[in-house]
Amino acid sequence: MAQCSHCGNEIESGVQFCPSCGQPVANSGEASTGWDETSRQQVYPQQEYDQTQPPAHVENHLVKAIIVTVLCCLPLGIVAIVYAASVNGKLQAGDYAGAVEAGQKANTWANWGLGIGLALIIISTLIQILAISSGIGI
Repeated sequence: MAQCSHCGNEIESGVQFCPSCGQPVANSGEASTGWDETSRQQVYPQQEYDQTQPPAHVENHLVKAIIVTVLCCLPLGIVAIVYAASVNGKLQAGDYAGAVEAGQKANTWANWGLGIGLALIIISTLIQILAISSGIGI
């Protein structure tokens, strides 16, 4: 058994990469000259997301959707609320991919509603300022 020169953990002989830090291990007193991707993939196989386990947290963006509905853009905010409200139900039903997708759609609709609502507020304010400055009463 040897020690990793990078992190100090014990390493079994014949291992090309440290299992703790992933750095190349010096062989026979010679430092490794670079990464060998095929060896690294054998030591550290690509981890895939386990679809049977629930994600740690799925954001539903409900608060954002409600604020957009009340303050900015009613139609797009309502769509965002519908998607946001479906997130928790999909999680309880075990549809994790559907819950993530619904959360993303709720966020997208809320962002569009926020952007359009703010643009309309700015345009309306500019029109009122121009009308007041030109002497036209609205």
